[in-house]
Amino acid sequence: MRDKSSYTVMIVDDNLENLRVAAGIVSRAGYEVILVRNGPDVLEGVKKHKLDAILLDVMMPGMDGFEVCKRLKEDSDTSEIPVIFVSAKSEVISIEKGFEVGGADYVTKPYSSRVMLARLKTHIEASENKLELQASEAKYRGLFKCMPSGFALHEVVCDENGKAVDYIFLDINPAFEALTGMKAGDVIGKTIKELQPQIEQEWIDTYGQVAMTGETLEFERFSGPLSRRYWVRAFSPQKGQFATVFQDITDRKEQT
Repeated sequence: MRDKSSYTVMIVDDNLENLRVAAGIVSRAGYEVILVRNGPDVLEGVKKHKLDAILLDVMMPGMDGFEVCKRLKEDSDTSEIPVIFVSAKSEVISIEKGFEVGGADYVTKPYSSRVMLARLKTHIEASENKLELQASEAKYRGLFKCMPSGFALHEVVCDENGKAVDYIFLDINPAFEALTGMKAGDVIGKTIKELQPQIEQEWIDTYGQVAMTGETLEFERFSGPLSRRYWVRAFSPQKGQFATVFQDITDRKEQT
């Protein structure tokens, strides 16, 4: 997590005293603060500042906090900003509506500095972790598409005795298509026996072993339906599933 001074929190309240108290708590903890007194200024302010969280009063004249949050969540540029509603104790029952419009949490007035700062820390960290995960997934997807080796993810189908009898294609990369001639639109969601009724049982047995035990196996084997020989590394990302990374070594074997 970054240093607190690099995080910016918008505090929204039409009452100047409440705004002053909340700003004091948050700024003393090290966060940068932006103070806003009404809904329209929130919607304008999010265009000018990169915000890490918003402390949003529920009851405001004109546009209330629920409407402000709803509009923020409808805009892809602001939908990921955590909104923490600020509510008087008598209004807490209405917070259910706050969650319905996309609020992440709420704190009550009069303010508890410990509670407010704990909620801020929790949701800022969660938001940051989510963004990092999305970036990691995007990087993985790019590598997945560009890697020269074939890759496929599958789920094993077992009989009533727990023996692997088939497997389903969950995902494949472009190299898989090039190395096998099988296209994603034709295979994802289907079983190997639907696609290759003559598949050798040895393939299913090996992949079943990997998926159910978590063992990683590396081997070379001929595929009758494809008339090609492959080098394969099979591993299990979670029980019941297996992934394969493979290369076509047919020409290499024929040369030797």
